[in-house]
Amino acid sequence: MEYELMARSAIDVQFDDKDIYRLVNTLLKRIDNPQPLLKTVGRFIRKQTTKMFRGRRPDTGGVRGEKWPKLAESTIMQKAALKKRGKAIEIHRPLVRTGALRTSLAASSALKIMRKGLEYGTDVKSKKGFSYPGFHQVGDSRVPARRWLFLNKEELNQIAHSTKQFLEGKLVELTGKG
Repeated sequence: MEYELMARSAIDVQFDDKDIYRLVNTLLKRIDNPQPLLKTVGRFIRKQTTKMFRGRRPDTGGVRGEKWPKLAESTIMQKAALKKRGKAIEIHRPLVRTGALRTSLAASSALKIMRKGLEYGTDVKSKKGFSYPGFHQVGDSRVPARRWLFLNKEELNQIAHSTKQFLEGKLVELTGKG
């Protein structure tokens, strides 16, 4: 089972004023290379996700105030049985016990900047070979979602601010007015 988490957006602008329309059209053509903005946004998302793992809730493992569902009793018993056999296992910390998810998300390979978009994520595999980041992000009928990849309102506002600055810079380049 594979999951692909993606966000896309588009801008549709319409004006009656031909001069404004021409200016906006030229501006949109000028930002044919949004990579500087994408790099800024991608690095910000990676930084915030890394911070998020450090700020986990100690009681449930949840992040940013979100309380993750508790582990099922059967999972706790299974992990406790492993612990009794001499393997050190922290029973109540889903997604953070081994550090593999956090480490893979901090790696430079987790962020891919493309011509007109970016991807951030990982395909870390469990010991049984399944991709667990996407699985836990959305959950299923047996395992509840434990979201680890999301941005709060303040972070989204910071991305919007960076985007605004980028577009304003392009507009200044285009018009020569600062």
